[in-house]
Amino acid sequence: MIPLIFLMLFCAILAAFFDARRYSLIFFIVSYILSTFWFMHHTTQTIGLSL
Repeated sequence: MIPLIFLMLFCAILAAFFDARRYSLIFFIVSYILSTFWFMHHTTQTIGLSL
């Protein structure tokens, strides 16, 4: 999941570099949402909290 998030952020940087502002914003927002869901998924596991 982390490589996917970094790949999307890299695509956002490339899109911003090539002046595709809409695609850059879409890639950034989607990667932000995925990283938030991924973080919440791993911080709410009970086994991780008990260790």
